[in-house]
Amino acid sequence: MVAEKIAKQMLDLQKATVEQSFNTMLVFQDHSEKLMQAVMEQATWMPDEGKQAVKGWINAVKKNEDDCKQMIDDYFLSVEQYFGAEKTAKKTTKAATAKPAATKA
Repeated sequence: MVAEKIAKQMLDLQKATVEQSFNTMLVFQDHSEKLMQAVMEQATWMPDEGKQAVKGWINAVKKNEDDCKQMIDDYFLSVEQYFGAEKTAKKTTKAATAKPAATKA
């Protein structure tokens, strides 16, 4: 029981750490995007095709961020389900291997 609680706490810590790191990366990415848009607005020398390419790149990065976040969420969900299934399996195994109580005739 103690080992399961420790494993759950470790998983929660890892999940929180990954989420905070990911959110920090998103803050930097958003700041970079705003900076790039400001530069493109002032870059009169940049052709429209170049600006469209940068906008396409920004959209691709956003899509990859969403896909990455979904993959991370799916991973943690599967690990949590694994530990939950393992816990249930242990309970089922213990119940199946328990000796039945003696009955009086």
